[in-house]
Amino acid sequence: MSVNFVRCLPVVFLSALILGGCGGGSAGEDLVINTAPPTDTGSGSETPTSANDPFPVSDAFAGNGNRIGLDPMLNSNGTPGDGAPDLQGAEWAFTSSSPDLQGDAFAISLGGEFEDVDYVGAFAQDMADTWTEGWTVGVHGNRTVWQPRGEPASNSDCPAGTTFVEARTLPESVGGGSMDLCQLARRYDTDGQTITLTGDNIYRLAAGFPGTYIGNGEAADGNAGNDVSVTLVIESGALILGSQQEALIVTRGSRIEASGTAEDPIVMTSKDQFDEWVDGRARADGRGEWAGLALMGYGRSNECGDPCDVNAEGNIGAYGGTDDSDDSGFIKYLVIRHAGNDIDGNGNELNGLTLFATGSATRSSYVQVHYGFDDGVEHFGATDHMDHVVITGARDDSFDWGQGYRGSAQFVLIIQARDDGDRGIEADNDGDNPLAVPVSRPTLANFTILGAADSAETSSDGILLRRGTGARIYNFLVADFQDACLDVDGAATEDLFGTDLTIENSLFYCPAKEVYESGDDDVSGAAIANWVDRNPDNRIANPNLRADYRPNAVEADVTSNLFVTTDYVGAFAQDTEDNWTEGWTVSLNGNATVWEPAVDNPGADESCPAGTTADGSLELPSAVGGGRMDLCRLQRRYDTDDSTLTLTNDNIYAPASGFPGTYIGNGEEADGDASDNVSVTLKIEPGTLVLASSGEAVIITRGSRIEADGTAEDPIVMTSRRQFDDWAAGGDGTAGRGEWAGLALMGYARSNECGSPCDVAAEGNIGAYGGNDAADDSGYIRYLVIRHAGNDIDGNGNELNGLTMFATGSGTRVSYLQVHKGLDDGVEHFGASDFMDHVVITDTADDSFDWGQGYLGGAQFVVIRQSSDDADRGIEADNDGDAPNAQPISGPTLANFTMIGTEDGGTSTIGVLLRRGTGATMWNSVVTGFNRCVDFDDEATFGRYNTGEIAFHNNVVSCATNFDEE
Repeated sequence: MSVNFVRCLPVVFLSALILGGCGGGSAGEDLVINTAPPTDTGSGSETPTSANDPFPVSDAFAGNGNRIGLDPMLNSNGTPGDGAPDLQGAEWAFTSSSPDLQGDAFAISLGGEFEDVDYVGAFAQDMADTWTEGWTVGVHGNRTVWQPRGEPASNSDCPAGTTFVEARTLPESVGGGSMDLCQLARRYDTDGQTITLTGDNIYRLAAGFPGTYIGNGEAADGNAGNDVSVTLVIESGALILGSQQEALIVTRGSRIEASGTAEDPIVMTSKDQFDEWVDGRARADGRGEWAGLALMGYGRSNECGDPCDVNAEGNIGAYGGTDDSDDSGFIKYLVIRHAGNDIDGNGNELNGLTLFATGSATRSSYVQVHYGFDDGVEHFGATDHMDHVVITGARDDSFDWGQGYRGSAQFVLIIQARDDGDRGIEADNDGDNPLAVPVSRPTLANFTILGAADSAETSSDGILLRRGTGARIYNFLVADFQDACLDVDGAATEDLFGTDLTIENSLFYCPAKEVYESGDDDVSGAAIANWVDRNPDNRIANPNLRADYRPNAVEADVTSNLFVTTDYVGAFAQDTEDNWTEGWTVSLNGNATVWEPAVDNPGADESCPAGTTADGSLELPSAVGGGRMDLCRLQRRYDTDDSTLTLTNDNIYAPASGFPGTYIGNGEEADGDASDNVSVTLKIEPGTLVLASSGEAVIITRGSRIEADGTAEDPIVMTSRRQFDDWAAGGDGTAGRGEWAGLALMGYARSNECGSPCDVAAEGNIGAYGGNDAADDSGYIRYLVIRHAGNDIDGNGNELNGLTMFATGSGTRVSYLQVHKGLDDGVEHFGASDFMDHVVITDTADDSFDWGQGYLGGAQFVVIRQSSDDADRGIEADNDGDAPNAQPISGPTLANFTMIGTEDGGTSTIGVLLRRGTGATMWNSVVTGFNRCVDFDDEATFGRYNTGEIAFHNNVVSCATNFDEE
């Protein structure tokens, strides 16, 4: 999902699963935090306080998945320690989406099983191939019933648990030959049993109603006490035939493992179709020639009693329970054809695939349901996930749900039958009690739903939402239905508009009659239109689809989301031993090495790169193998347009001597419009060492770029000459702080201190920055360690930071950075909208992560370890000290921070200090070990919480004092 933050608020926040836009409501929908402080839910203050009282910071953490006072039990390097509480799983799911970070209205990142995408409908415009090719029927012209896997052969050898019936001849169209037909039993109910349907046979369901049961969980016991667990394994290429009232039913407590492939999908179809195909008889596609596939689980249905035994349609038994994470198995590459028979003779059809209260561990991927008599796929309750689903030619609804369905689906293609078809989606909560709980509220993304408006045989809606259902709908493409694209029935459903019922980033095109159904007395077409139009990225337009259902030229260009979807708190996952800080950082994991050369047998030959000057050579300590390397001195400035300076890793480098060090480009000059600026690129190879002294910085000016390409094995290191000399002389290389100035990147993005033109004076008097290009590109940094920086660069008390980002734009990327033992801040942003990830900030004397002047960037996977000898805040965050409402208002999105303070030594400070009107979103982060975890300093800042511009979600806060509310 993508939301235009500027249209709503500078920052928009969300609850446990989904980032939203400009509405209100509960978990995961399109929402802005309440306009009054929320009531307490057990993790904040007991009595909410108004913003006129001392600021009740705890209110900002009430609910929203935050855990207050929970000791995360971290190791000293920030990784979860032994005995740590469970800080990973679905309840910790983080997602993020922001045009400021992505620049595109179609990008979604929904977490969980969803893929991050940036397009509308089931197919990307720029896909070379669609995911439906090669295994589906009818979509790309393929009419083959089934293709046997390998060389068919009949040997009367059926798998255990099945019975040989006869050898069946195959048609010449698939190469001829014959294969054994094996009959399944009526029921498999031996506990622990596995039935394997190999790909070298054809299978027939047990004859007559109701076909074949896997397990015995359909019996009405409701508590699983008497259930057996049976697993049905189906190999790729297997063919399963059914007739009339015969279904394949996987009951509660048992599982299906259907492992087809794109080359050899599993096919379930009717015996009638197979017989006519083998005989060479032409036939029209029929419907209802067998019953279908049904999975029954122990998930919740809102029709449950106690115990939960809901009678399944078709009278095939009972389903339901209390386990929403129940596992009924998985399906991959399965084609279900011609199902939907009236299974019990009383007008109760099954569907192609029916999911009765299946739990969230159940997964269906690459499934087609073709030419069914009833619905294509129907959910009764259920929380399972589906993806890459094709539903073609259904006589009734293609995708149907009710009874509290709260599952998810992504990448779904629905093509309405031209001869006889109903709705693309028919969605209920409960017909008798629309408020029954749990309320249906699935999350659905990337559906392409195509009607047949030009056919006289069809007349229906693309989507019908009714009977109190909720839904979160993203990136749908709905087109060419004869009645309407979208209909909403009933006041109970309308009441959910903007809360449990949201629709975003979707395209509608139904010119035959109307886009929004206006015939229902309860919900008018105008009311539906007003609801849909709440999200400005919904639109009515012709999608101009190609023959393979990809859009032609409607969707905008896209930029991928830089945030990574996670399901854990802090910078490290609990279920992996992978520590992304190992091998290249200093101090955090016990490594004290200053630097290691990236070249074997280093030598001094006075061969410095073009643009640098030989300045002697330096002896390397025996700890890294000894030898000598040339010291190459950089110039004061590089200002030849379109030039590149490359620092190779077979030398050591130093900036120009004295204040202010070395400029890359001339964009710090106060022109504000870039008309006179040159573009220079500084390239730094992996393993390169840069040494600097007091007053010396490396400064990338506006219009120029850095390309620092370190690796985990050979990080780039920028440190002080004093540290290197001590280390080379046999010292421990620990060094002090402020022994050189630091690295500064200056961009043309916005600052709220801009004039016209925008020339904001940088701290340290090193020049000007800022402009109007939020997407400005100052280059990239990968695997860089900055040590012992923060010098008073101009002698007037103006320190630079380890890394200073002056109005760097969203084209700028910093990944795998450490700032160690700086005198001023570790990283500071002035304005800026860049993105950072995998950042380590250790032992700074001032703040570790600082921002102001309208910072709108993002950061994920950040470790902050406070120094025990001298340190200030973990995060110090401002908008503007003189004008807290200055635009743009600071409002970054931060995720997966691990911030470790110390309550002793020379420190007494705060984990997160928000002040001077800043906004912020913080997701899935740990703040622990500080004297105070979180503080809001003024009314302007607390007001941001009241308006939804500050929010905290899925965070763990554990300090001596969690919130400073004085």
